[in-house]
Amino acid sequence: MWNSKLVSRIREFCAGHRRSEHRCHLTGWWLFVGSAIFFIIAGLRSGDVLTIVGGILFLLGCLLFLYPMACLCERAEETRRGAEEVRDTPRPEERVCPRCGERI
Repeated sequence: MWNSKLVSRIREFCAGHRRSEHRCHLTGWWLFVGSAIFFIIAGLRSGDVLTIVGGILFLLGCLLFLYPMACLCERAEETRRGAEEVRDTPRPEERVCPRCGERI
């Protein structure tokens, strides 16, 4: 039924830690956005108002789900930058013994 190579590539794309899982979710939502745009176009071509309204509502729902994910990406980037800055600065409570070099 499903092509096993395709399934394994999707699993590779989505496997791993949070970052790749987040990327997989974002990709899925962007695909939904694309399909909503095609539904709207199909509704415009056929002149079906119900299809146009449904496509617009579907598009708005997808964008509503994408908004917190985009904010999450920005917060994660800020957190990562902050963690790097903290790692680079020496902590005042960490002192090193001048004789042996161990932390006191």
